[in-house]
Amino acid sequence: RKNSEFCTKSGLFVYRDMERDTSNQILITNQFLIIFKEKYGVRKYTVRVLKKCEKKINQLPEKDINTLVMLLEDIEQYGPVQPKYQNFSKIGKNKYHCHLSYHWVACWQEFENEFYVEVYYVGSRENAPY
Repeated sequence: RKNSEFCTKSGLFVYRDMERDTSNQILITNQFLIIFKEKYGVRKYTVRVLKKCEKKINQLPEKDINTLVMLLEDIEQYGPVQPKYQNFSKIGKNKYHCHLSYHWVACWQEFENEFYVEVYYVGSRENAPY
């Protein structure tokens, strides 16, 4: 089809410059519209938070914990690229980060050819490993 590509990793067709409503099972993400095909299904990512992050997560304000939980759910559902989050950017090969608030950040890494993402840092932006 015109303006479409087949993504072998997710098994979905990706359409550009098309408008449809949500009743047609369309997800708007990263300036693309993805039409979900029931026969392909949707593969979720496995998200793992390292133990060293757990101590810092307990120190976060409640608002930032809620943002982190939403981020982890979005990564699990849609993958590691999350441009809707504050100051999202790629910080290396398959590594990403975003700000949970002005003072707190989360960093994660995608493993190639796997549906696996590992959160390796949650903490203050001053001590972030980038």
